[in-house]
Amino acid sequence: MLYVDFYKECGIGFQLIGNYFLLGDGEAGHIRELKPTVETHFREIFGVEHINWQPIDEFMAANETSFGKHEDWNEIATKLSFDHRTAHQMAWILLKQRKGLVPLSKSSLPDIRALVASFGYRLDYLMTDKDQNVRATVAEQGHGLETLIRDESSRVRSSVAEQKYGLERLYKDKATDVRCAVARQGYNLPILISDKSPNVRAEVYRQGFGWDILEKDESAIVKKAIREFKEESSRY
Repeated sequence: MLYVDFYKECGIGFQLIGNYFLLGDGEAGHIRELKPTVETHFREIFGVEHINWQPIDEFMAANETSFGKHEDWNEIATKLSFDHRTAHQMAWILLKQRKGLVPLSKSSLPDIRALVASFGYRLDYLMTDKDQNVRATVAEQGHGLETLIRDESSRVRSSVAEQKYGLERLYKDKATDVRCAVARQGYNLPILISDKSPNVRAEVYRQGFGWDILEKDESAIVKKAIREFKEESSRY
């Protein structure tokens, strides 16, 4: 990893991690887009119309063993920035290059572990993660659904339902958010229209089912859903 800063008076620099760059404002991309991105950034924020790249190119060439194929990927993955936003961006850069997967999947930050899952990596390991959002992200990849359908977290079971898996079981789930997720799949609406939860019935209405029945529903939640649906429809 190499930090480059030739414009200290502007308080801006960039890091090179493998074949990707990370700007001070969190913008990241492939190194081939570095120069146009930095130039646009300086022009829009600082009004700088011209950047002399010669000393920067020379500095990067002199330190070419500090980034690119020479990276110590696991060290970067285990020593992410203390700034949460920057840590997330660094992890994204590593994942784009399929590097540091094991240490990232063991990060102390749940959203970093969820990010790993969102890339489809280390799913067998992460499906037993202690954080429900990580397990839900695994389910969103369509992985381990036969196990995650039994997860103690309704957040995870909802994600399973969103994959249209096990709906014949989940429409009877004790958790309202799970049954709402089932309704969003358009499954078993003739049954869910009579659900005890107004949130589920409202979701049935949003699916375009049983309007004649639900427009007589006395629940304020259902009435609000009907009103919002009609307001949204009138815009188009």
